[in-house]
Formats: sequence, structure tokens, C-alpha cells
Amino acid sequence: MRHLALLLLLGCGRIGIDPLPGTDDAGTADAPPDAAPACLIDNTPCDDGNICTPSSTCSGGVCVGAPPLTCTVARSEPEFSTVQGDNGWFYGFWESTTDADATYAASTEFRQLVLFPGELWRPPTWQDMPSPEFTWTYLAWWGGHPGTFPEWRIPIRRWVSDVAGRASAVVHLEKADATNGDGTQAILVVDGVTVFIRGVTFDDGTGFTETVPIDVVVGSTVDLLLHPNGDDGGDTSTISMDIESR
Repeated sequence: MRHLALLLLLGCGRIGIDPLPGTDDAGTADAPPDAAPACLIDNTPCDDGNICTPSSTCSGGVCVGAPPLTCTVARSEPEFSTVQGDNGWFYGFWESTTDADATYAASTEFRQLVLFPGELWRPPTWQDMPSPEFTWTYLAWWGGHPGTFPEWRIPIRRWVSDVAGRASAVVHLEKADATNGDGTQAILVVDGVTVFIRGVTFDDGTGFTETVPIDVVVGSTVDLLLHPNGDDGGDTSTISMDIESR
């Protein structure tokens, strides 16, 4: 997986991405990607807002990337790892039941899962049945399962951006167990803001693939939550996310 990630980096032009105006050497932005000044002088460096172009220059009043590339900078399935943070991916959950305002706060309420046998990420205190610490909450390379008993624990697949600009999050959700349950939802949260919610019914084994426009800076968090509709019975779901240029 590490070799694949390196090939993606080189093939997508992520090495030496456009510098954002108002960033320091660490790549911390003090202005959003769309705040770049207009191109007034030809051949001067600029930022075209494309996460995949390694450099851009002004030409005829327009910021033009060179070369103009289309790429995928992150893929949750092939980049799945047994190490937190590998390829920018983290595996966590939200303790919904004990959240006083019942609203997910990405900056403070993302708790990391722990790796268990079978390459499954589960809550730290998880124990097999009939332990009171049992929960259905887990994440696997292909998807996962939310938990509502004994508490609501919502699994979250997080990608931390190492690029800046306009992007697309391609979200896929389908029921893996299409004979039971009451359906699940995919919720996309970017830097703490919910930008997309869509669910599937209990018997939807096809599901959907949705392309969601997003903007990121270096360090942005892109969280994909697998949320139950009510009871967690039969909620095994296939869920994935790719981050592409747009």
C-alpha cells in the first residue's frame, strides 16, 4: 500500500503543489483557496486552485496550471491501513449517546479506534459477546458497522489533507447485508461542517456513488461517518471515499 501511495503522489503531481497566497513554510493558510488575487502580469506564479497541478502561472489574465492534471489524491479502500495516520487516513468514532448537544464536533469528538484481530478497527474497550463492552461498531477496508447498543458509537473514516484547493469527495454507500435492518447513512463532514448526508434502505445492495464538491487546505479533515437510522441490527454496510480533483 505504501508503494501504491507513492505512485499516486508522483502520478498526480502532488509533489510541489501550488503555493497558496498567505501561507507559511508549513503550508498553513490564512486565506481560502478561492481568495487568490487576479492574474495581472503574465508568467507570474499563481494558484489555480487545482489540487493536482504542481505549478501555475498567469497567462492572459487567467491562472493556468502546468500541466493540467486530473488525479485522485486519496482512496479509502486501497489505502486502508492497520496503522493510524498511514497515507493520511485515520479510523475513529463518535460517542453520540454521551454527547450533550447530539452534534458531532470534528475538532474535539473524534476518538481513535484500536486495531483488533482480523484487521478490524474497534472502540478501545471492545470485548466479544457476551461482554457488556461488546458493540457492533467497527471499520474494515471495505466498510463497517455502526453501533447503537449499549451506546451509539458512530464509526468515522478520516482523511487529513496534504494538498490545497478545490476537490471532490466521491462517496459510495450500499448495504452489505441487504436482507435486514433499517438502512444506514453516509455523512460527510469537512473541517467540522456537514456538507453531505444521504442514506440507503435496508435492502439496497446497489446503493449510490455521489461526487461532492469540497475545498481543502493542508491539514483539512474530511470525515465520512457511517450512521445508523435507528436500530443497528443488520447495518453492515459497504462505504468508501475517494478524494479527486475538480
